[in-house]
Amino acid sequence: MDDRPRPRRDPAAYTRHLCRLHPVGSPADCAGTMIETMRRTGIRHLILLVEASGSDAATLRNIDRLGREVLPAVRAAAADGER
Repeated sequence: MDDRPRPRRDPAAYTRHLCRLHPVGSPADCAGTMIETMRRTGIRHLILLVEASGSDAATLRNIDRLGREVLPAVRAAAADGER
């Protein structure tokens, strides 16, 4: 935005970097990434964005799975950290 030249990124390396930082993968992988972020940073509240996956129904399934399969583990870990 400030017109300074930026170094070019290796797209594959940048993709790997983003996948390490963000909750991507199985429900256990996603929960683990969020829990590690909470542990490392000390934060206790997360704001999540859900990738739209091409159709309204698929996006709603992703949101449902997040609530059923990922967030319970994250909440349990946060509760354990508060004790």
